[in-house]
Amino acid sequence: MKSEKELFQDVIDARNECDRIEGQLKEAKARKEEVEGLLIERMDAKDLKSFRVEGLGNIIRKQMLYPSVEKSDQEALIAYVDEELGKNYAVKRTIHSATLRSIITEELSEGRSVPEFIRLYFKPGLTITK
Repeated sequence: MKSEKELFQDVIDARNECDRIEGQLKEAKARKEEVEGLLIERMDAKDLKSFRVEGLGNIIRKQMLYPSVEKSDQEALIAYVDEELGKNYAVKRTIHSATLRSIITEELSEGRSVPEFIRLYFKPGLTITK
């Protein structure tokens, strides 16, 4: 059985490992953003929407939707999603960002507009398939 000192040291070691891994993850995410940006720029320069590389798969250039709503407009958002769109399954006290993205993507893809209080941000993105 470990002593309190050994357990204390284990806690410190585990926290240090978490900090190290979180730092590595932050660096990896920054690198991913950088290389995805470079590939998107290259695809845009060549007017490519997609391409295939044997052994790696397909890559598709698309716009990623990121809708957001000010905190002061949360009640209006809930009323819009629940009452106007009838998607009450998505409404709790708040609407999760992934749920909001799905709902707004559906509305836009069906040619409907969304209220002005929902800000739309499109970020270039890539989808990779095998």
